[in-house]
Amino acid sequence: MMIALSLGIDHVEASYPFMIGEVGKCISSVFDIDYDNDENSNDLNYDVKIMDLNDSIYENDHTILVNGCKCFTCSKNYTRAYIHHLLKCTELNANTLLIM
Repeated sequence: MMIALSLGIDHVEASYPFMIGEVGKCISSVFDIDYDNDENSNDLNYDVKIMDLNDSIYENDHTILVNGCKCFTCSKNYTRAYIHHLLKCTELNANTLLIM
């Protein structure tokens, strides 16, 4: 949130992560801001990916959703394979873990 505020963004729409979490997808993003001494030369590098955990490629993927993430799901070491399993079993917990 602090990165968004420093870039002048004062309104963040939060419904999109909920909408895609309900269908078994999650957003992974990495933001990197290079601050220089000159105020006009800040570089923003970002990489945003949407993972569809319904896909069978995640069946044996025992890594957490996003390395270095401190959200509830990643900090508790829930793996992509486990969330894929929950989605296939239609467990409501899967959507909750993806939204968090």
